Amino acid sequence: MSSPDFDFILDCENYTYPNHKGIGNYHRFQKDIALFAEIGFKCYRFSIAWTRIFPNGNEQ
Repeated sequence: MSSPDFDFILDCENYTYPNHKGIGNYHRFQKDIALFAEIGFKCYRFSIAWTRIFPNGNEQ
């Protein structure tokens, strides 16, 4: 796979996988909902990736 516009070389000194944290909704949801209300949003959709909660698929 190649692209002239993208460098596929990984810089392991500065980046690891996953190279980002989740959106942090658990810690910011109250501020987010207040902001949405201020903007005028009437609904909020939230989804959970169950594979993050049960990564092996067999947790009880």
